Amino acid sequence: MNGKVEEKSRITISYESDKKWKINTDSIVIVAPKKKMRNVRWFMGFQDFIEELSKDREIKGEDYRVLLFLLGNMDFENWIQVTQESIAKELGMERTNVTKAIKKLSKKGIIEVAKRGRMNIYRLNPDIAWRGSYKNLQGYYKSKILDFNKEK
Repeated sequence: MNGKVEEKSRITISYESDKKWKINTDSIVIVAPKKKMRNVRWFMGFQDFIEELSKDREIKGEDYRVLLFLLGNMDFENWIQVTQESIAKELGMERTNVTKAIKKLSKKGIIEVAKRGRMNIYRLNPDIAWRGSYKNLQGYYKSKILDFNKEK
């Protein structure tokens, strides 16, 4: 289609009030070319978690702000590499409040905190949202099942 608009014939079948089916082949559908999304950041979120999160009375305003900032900076496979200092600066918060929010989100299982050298890196729980291929998400769940079976 290379940037051109394409016209296609469409058959419409409708049920008329006189209890007869009507077939209409006169309508034309205009199909615009699909644009490839480049340089667009995205993630897939799970609605059940979002609903549960909204009901959690322990998570307050600054916690939500930090979580949203982490979501906005999430890379593939849910890894987030950002310093607490940069989060505080970007959000206009005190670093101690960012630290408290991250501890709370970690305690609730929303994010995992890991060390890389002297820096913390974060990973959003894939049960909440996912950024990456569906195949890799399936791989994550398969490894989780295997780990669960090993524990038994």
